[in-house]
Amino acid sequence: MKRLFDWIEHYLAWFWNKAEDAAENDDRSLVLLRNLCDMSILSIFPHSFAWIAQIPQSLFFLPFFSPASLDITT
Repeated sequence: MKRLFDWIEHYLAWFWNKAEDAAENDDRSLVLLRNLCDMSILSIFPHSFAWIAQIPQSLFFLPFFSPASLDITT
């Protein structure tokens, strides 16, 4: 039974090492991908804010006891 668990542990370690190596990206490629996605979304989808009217009005008003309603600048 111990050999089976050792084999499973070895196989899972090998699998996750391969997955990590395949998903490794540098910062520059992530920036390029993010910019490409942003530009494609901005150019393909229409610029409409009509969906805001469908949001319930209660989401636009803060509750009385909310950390966001604290004014710490004064």
